Amino acid sequence: MELLRDKIDGNKGLQNTEGELQITTYPHIIQIDSRDFTGQRSLEESIRQFELLGGRGEESAYITGMSPKGSYPLIIYTNTKRLRDGDFIQIEGINNNYQINNYWKISSVLPNSFQINIQNLFNYTSGGLWIKLPDNGYPQQGLNYIIGNSMVINLQRKIKIIRSITLNVSSIPRDIIPFEEYFKDYQISTTLNNQQTFIPQTEQSMKNLFIGLFSTNISFFRSYTGIYQIPNISTRPPLTLWNPNTIYQPVPYLFQTVPTYKSGTKLYLGKIIYVVLSGYGVYDLLDWSGMTREITENIRKLVIKKLVRQQIINGFNQNQIIDLLETTSSNIYPYGYGDFQRFIPGPGLGQNYQPGTSDGQLCNVSILDSPVPFPNFLGNVWGPYSSPGDRFQKIGTRDTLQDLFLNGDLDNLHGMSVINDDLIPSQFMTDPSGNYGLNPSLFQPVTLGNIRFSTNPNIINAMRINPNGFGALTVSALGSGATSQYGYGNSGGIAPGINGNWVANTVLGGPFSFTDPQSVGFTNSNIPSNLSSANLPTTSISYYSNQTGNFISNITNYVNYLITNLPDTNLVIIPTQFPRDERVQCTNPDVSPSILNIPIRLTPGTTDGTLGYVEGLYALLSQSSDFEYWGKRFLTPLASLEKITLNFYTYSGLPIDLEKMLTNQNQNQIQNQAQNQIQNQNQNQVQSPLINSRKNISLIFRAECYQYVNPGLNNIFDVIQTDEA
Repeated sequence: MELLRDKIDGNKGLQNTEGELQITTYPHIIQIDSRDFTGQRSLEESIRQFELLGGRGEESAYITGMSPKGSYPLIIYTNTKRLRDGDFIQIEGINNNYQINNYWKISSVLPNSFQINIQNLFNYTSGGLWIKLPDNGYPQQGLNYIIGNSMVINLQRKIKIIRSITLNVSSIPRDIIPFEEYFKDYQISTTLNNQQTFIPQTEQSMKNLFIGLFSTNISFFRSYTGIYQIPNISTRPPLTLWNPNTIYQPVPYLFQTVPTYKSGTKLYLGKIIYVVLSGYGVYDLLDWSGMTREITENIRKLVIKKLVRQQIINGFNQNQIIDLLETTSSNIYPYGYGDFQRFIPGPGLGQNYQPGTSDGQLCNVSILDSPVPFPNFLGNVWGPYSSPGDRFQKIGTRDTLQDLFLNGDLDNLHGMSVINDDLIPSQFMTDPSGNYGLNPSLFQPVTLGNIRFSTNPNIINAMRINPNGFGALTVSALGSGATSQYGYGNSGGIAPGINGNWVANTVLGGPFSFTDPQSVGFTNSNIPSNLSSANLPTTSISYYSNQTGNFISNITNYVNYLITNLPDTNLVIIPTQFPRDERVQCTNPDVSPSILNIPIRLTPGTTDGTLGYVEGLYALLSQSSDFEYWGKRFLTPLASLEKITLNFYTYSGLPIDLEKMLTNQNQNQIQNQAQNQIQNQNQNQVQSPLINSRKNISLIFRAECYQYVNPGLNNIFDVIQTDEA
């Protein structure tokens, strides 16, 4: 008998068989979409939040004893852990008293015992274990899950006798490559000019920000000085400097313009911890004073967490530090302010909220409860200036970015107010929404990918400055102390004059007058001899009056520069169940286990796809189709397949944290989800943030499996005729 031939390619070598059966292949389609997965990190955080809010997982403990024979109700002695009256438990393994091994509703729960409604017929001898199932809504891992750089797919049905596996359809986010793959030279400066009011960018805090190139918060670039750094032009003074002229605060860094405030310090685990708040806005902790010190302490911490910028001090992040610090210091209303003071800085955006409304206290002077004043504060609208963005008029893009970060704008794409504008301070503690006057909306971070769509007025109007400086006086020297041709170099709109008064498009004292603060050059040596140094400006600024700023356009140009100059890479997928064999080689040892490489190009058009995705789409998925993106032939058929693990790397071998790259869920979203699950108690699986992600990985594999086919109609007719005979 001849060897059977493969119906697909005619190869010999298949097993001999008796009869007229043929062997062919049958395709199995495996559709993979990251939105159907549960992220391991999100699951763990959801469980933590669920339990913090009172939810419980599965619990069990050994039984150590029972009340004597004849007792009713039966008392069971054990560690009751977090059992509650009314819980249902399963008891098993009790020796010599098998009626107890059943499902029970418990009551009278104490730390070391509970009761069940039955009479004890036998004395306890040994054994026994009680088990309580998780509460309804307890987050559970799904069938498919993501952990680290791996996607784990558990097939609903096992596939057997596999001839080949091919990838026919792929849709990969263009931003799937980790940020650090492009910026391998990042060295984060922890200080700026050795001054502590600069919120440090530690390596860990930056790694927490890293997502993809277009998804990472642009605050990374405020101190990045590598080969692809943002160009920065020095801005000529004079600037409005905020100098906390007090012994309680460190010296500000050079040309600091955004107010910062350093909290009190605490020694914890041998390390000094503190937190730095910043911004042109001022917030009054007196407005968050509750009925008790404990309530006040906790609510003020929530407020400070809403105001603070991301930072890591001596290994602790800002939320951990705030939890360790104190916001009260006595049991007498309003309970003092602990490691903080009454007035603290925060994001300066247009909002109705103003500090000091409860008693008329001003925050621009030093008082006992607030020794650090904010002398330039004139209200939580736009600071001391009348228009949004006027505080951010520096020529240097990186300097402006630093100011926007300190003011909270780089975490607030749409310029939303921190405070709920529908409430007045006296209503914060009785806020019916339970948010204590804080805006419950989730703020969107500013990235290279979304900055063009920003509606934050500070970002829109930043860098509306005249490049010629601050209207410095032009003086031509004629020798022997004589000057002529006085003029003012593009004064550029309104600016504060003497004593902070506003002046229009002119100069104080009339044209060519030396009495106008705007007419001073940027160093003392430039001051004409007949102008006293006492007239140096303290609040002078110059900008174009009727145009938006240049900040967004500068960042957009920078993005185009990065796309042009950053090296492209490949996404490498290594399937654990069917790796490369000895017949396939790769010159890159970092990706040698795989032949599945998908080119990722930052510039759309160089590969198939859109701005957001790199796509390899092949519509013909039929058995006869030869269209495939990647394939693996098993010369000896693969016996079975019920689980697929896909490991993702860059071409240089860097593992890709898939959950981090695909979702931007924050702590508030996870906490709200846990709260809803506890209240509704109708979910038994955590809703993964991947399902609502704007980015997803879509793959379609085709598995060709060997199978027998029937002998055909002619053979069936022969059987029928034989039966009839």
